[in-house]
This record gives sequence, structure tokens and C-alpha cells, in this order.
Amino acid sequence: MKTRRLKNVTGMLIATIILGSLTLLGSCEKIEIRNFGFDTDFERNSTGLTMMDVASHINTLRLDGDISVDSGEVKVELIDPDGYLIYEAYFHAPGDYYVNETIKASRGIWKLRYSSIDGTGNLDLHLSYR
Repeated sequence: MKTRRLKNVTGMLIATIILGSLTLLGSCEKIEIRNFGFDTDFERNSTGLTMMDVASHINTLRLDGDISVDSGEVKVELIDPDGYLIYEAYFHAPGDYYVNETIKASRGIWKLRYSSIDGTGNLDLHLSYR
């Protein structure tokens, strides 16, 4: 009786280890993030920064989204991995704006930032690739 019980426990333990290993291996799938940006309200003199690591196989980036400025203004900048300013725009109140830019990509860390210049409003602006 003890031998049979020991075999059942051992079998259950082995099955649990195998199932656990398969679950861990299956859950380690790498998910590629293709979209970085802002979905936020901005206040007077606030700033924001997001960075995107672009791989060498990416050829084109897209900067797009909506900007709504209720007061003041907001500045948006896109900086390439070499530190060059690729895109810069000032959006003034009152206004609703749509950004739709296609940019040649290069490998490295891209920075998208905004600076409120005594402005308030909303940013729904993203840098992405396909």
C-alpha cells in the first residue's frame, strides 16, 4: 500500500514539474512593442518624454495623433538617435490639431517629448512602426 501511494505521489510530482516547465516556457514569449507616445492631459509648464528603441530592420516611423490645446501652447519634438531634431512644432490655443508624419528610421533610441508653454490641453500622440 505504501509503495502504491509513493508511486502516485511521485507520478503527480513529475506531472506537476512537467506542466510547470511547459507553462514557463510558453509564457516567456517576447512581445514586440511597436507604439510609444502620450495619452495624457497636460498642464501649465508640464513636460513629458518617451523613448523608443528602434531596431535596424525598421525602415519607417510614423508620428501621428491628436493634440487639443485649450490655453497657451505646447511644443512637440522628435529627436533621432544621433541627437538631431527631426520634428518640431508649436501648437497654439485654442485649437485641435492632427499630426501625421512619416519619418525615415535609423537604429537606436528615439525621443519624443512635449513641453507645455503655459498651456493646457490633451495629447494623444504616438510614434510607431509596422
